[in-house]
Amino acid sequence: MKQNIYETFDGIKIIHVSGEVTPDFWEEVPHSHDHNEIFVHLCGELDIFVEKNLYHLSGGEIRIYRSNELHCGKTDKKQYMEWYQISIPYSFFKTPRNKDFGRILFEREAGKENVFISKRNHELAELLKEAESKKGEYSRHYLYCAVLKLLCIINEADSTVLDVGENPILSKLTNAVNTNFRELSSVEELGHMTHYSTSYINKVFKRHLNITPHRFIIEKKLSEAKNALMNGLDVSEACDAAGFNDCANFITLFKKYFGTTPKKWAKLHSVK
Repeated sequence: MKQNIYETFDGIKIIHVSGEVTPDFWEEVPHSHDHNEIFVHLCGELDIFVEKNLYHLSGGEIRIYRSNELHCGKTDKKQYMEWYQISIPYSFFKTPRNKDFGRILFEREAGKENVFISKRNHELAELLKEAESKKGEYSRHYLYCAVLKLLCIINEADSTVLDVGENPILSKLTNAVNTNFRELSSVEELGHMTHYSTSYINKVFKRHLNITPHRFIIEKKLSEAKNALMNGLDVSEACDAAGFNDCANFITLFKKYFGTTPKKWAKLHSVK
């Protein structure tokens, strides 16, 4: 497995990954980031979960995750894979000159239209490869320009959204969490809501997402809390917005998952 990592400007990072990938590479539970991610997927099969939907990738797709959108990926076989990952801070899209670049990320529902095929996908791959090959004083500038052009291209309306895979039971459970996370505090409550036993719910989440349903509920609440903090709510308001009953417990969980307190995190990431 080969990973080339490049820094450009405005906090943008590009990672080019290629080589043999084994299933344990993807053993990561649903998670979210403070930054936005765009993947140009060149080859290899991959199943991804985003918020409540499953997608299957086979090469040639583009996938996008905006700030604090729950997602994970996995594959069941050893295979050669290659992709470019572009990580862009949320703050990049908040400046007036860059606001239009974020349409494809932010003008959609969470978990919808995350994977699509652009008519210019081959051009995107060549664009990134050419920029990566540049060496010397201006290499970062070439990469930065490539990212801006990529953002222009994927915001054009010439792409086909990939169909969402069907898994009715997992969809029912994750929909219940996404819709009712503020009121949910236990797997038992999720069971009453969906009419499944707690043991069966645990089995479904472990099999498809490699996560316990309890942790999935917590991840969803924390993701919403970060959204609230990012948009200017104080710690107490974010705690309420995410459905935590105890502010002290919320602060403890936030620090455990993200390594800092909600107040300190908000100072770095608030856009209000």
